[in-house]
Amino acid sequence: MKLSGIADSPASTLPASRRPREWGSALRASLPSSSRVSGPLRHRAIMGVQSRRSSRIESPHVSNDEPGSGSSDYVEWKGWVDQTPFGLLSAGEAAYFTSELKDVRAGRDGIRDVLEIGYGNGSFLAYCRSKGWNITGTELDPGLVQAGIDSGYEVFAADRMDRLAGRTFDLIAVFDVLEHIPQEAVPAFLIELSGALREGGRMIFRFPNADSWLGNPLQNGDPTHVTAIGYLKMTFFALQSGLEVVAFRGARRHGFATSVANGVYSLVAGPVIAVSAAVKRALYFPGLPVVLSTSNVVCIVRRAGASR
Repeated sequence: MKLSGIADSPASTLPASRRPREWGSALRASLPSSSRVSGPLRHRAIMGVQSRRSSRIESPHVSNDEPGSGSSDYVEWKGWVDQTPFGLLSAGEAAYFTSELKDVRAGRDGIRDVLEIGYGNGSFLAYCRSKGWNITGTELDPGLVQAGIDSGYEVFAADRMDRLAGRTFDLIAVFDVLEHIPQEAVPAFLIELSGALREGGRMIFRFPNADSWLGNPLQNGDPTHVTAIGYLKMTFFALQSGLEVVAFRGARRHGFATSVANGVYSLVAGPVIAVSAAVKRALYFPGLPVVLSTSNVVCIVRRAGASR
């Protein structure tokens, strides 16, 4: 995917070395030369995830349905595909995504075309399909790419962003991805994605909450997390990238559609934590809209100067 509109963006002040032609190259450029890998494993080296075997993505044998074939230790550790079927959309997950997107005003005619970066086990792909949206996805892991293809989705490896050249989307979803990207590569990554936003489009991000101790287990519990992000850092990234933060809030809580325990928690513990967090924010961070009540946060952005 080619960059577009950089000259009109505040992000154009970045040095040329920080404005690569595709976000995959931005990530690769941020790695020390000794850690770069060429060929089919190149995109996995970005995440620091080593595969047991190397396979070409187009091979029909690359699938996580076969243990070790085209999969990675990371995918096995996450329990994707083997423990949870790829593309499974539970009632709880569907309710969660609906809640998460209810305040996203994307596109002049609503959401029609969606791009998901790093689709993981495919639950959001399935959600978009259930809504009748056109969904395209990218992934770093070849086994997950093959799983998406086998399930009939338009998906491809993250180092083939050139396949998006000329295409635009109403919504770009980036769930649990930014924390995996080296900090110095984030602005170029965001610039690249902004070029794929349609007029009135939005990007939605979710990542561990670096402004609260509640986010520590999620941020520190994954060995591939390299960047901690809170409110101030995210607004700086947006400024560097010619983007504007529309909303920065705690991730929605799973409710009764997920389980009785989740529902009770959202009704009882959730409000208590929210009140406690509001008091602490007023005492320690007056005037600063940091989130102290959830382990994950959500940020919604648009291109700077775009119509509301």
